[in-house]
Amino acid sequence: MKEIPNEQNLEKSKPLLTWAAPEFIKHSKTEKWFYVAGFLVALLVLYALWSGSWTMAIAFIVLAGVYYISHHKDPGEVTISLSHFGVKIGNRQIPYNQIKAFWIIYHPPHVKTLKLLTTDKWMSEMTIQLENQSPGEVRTILMKHVPEYEGKGESFVDTLIRLAKL
Repeated sequence: MKEIPNEQNLEKSKPLLTWAAPEFIKHSKTEKWFYVAGFLVALLVLYALWSGSWTMAIAFIVLAGVYYISHHKDPGEVTISLSHFGVKIGNRQIPYNQIKAFWIIYHPPHVKTLKLLTTDKWMSEMTIQLENQSPGEVRTILMKHVPEYEGKGESFVDTLIRLAKL
């Protein structure tokens, strides 16, 4: 049975907190970075050819090409909203019953992110940039609906990606 909208439900559907953030962090890279990356890819391709794995060599070349092309894409800006019903990221609505847990990694100016662990099997961990949004406000709202992983920090892979400027 469909619920009839009333004043209380309409009030709950309004966002409690809204902010804009980039889709991803684009790191600036020098010409030297591209030379080093190209050298590493060349070494990987040579190793693949030496070991007789042509498909691995092709995979390294394709991955390097895709990364180079995607490097020229600027991040779009996405609007994030927290309401009584869930988290909205751009046009995607994630109800709280599909969020297993959250944690905030806040070490400005390098890392200001909200991590969501969801039930989605293809994208179970989502990273949302906090930008200038107060992490305390975000935490207060989310704690009412979702368990928090306290003390959980940045993963090894995330740290490696950030330090290597990938």
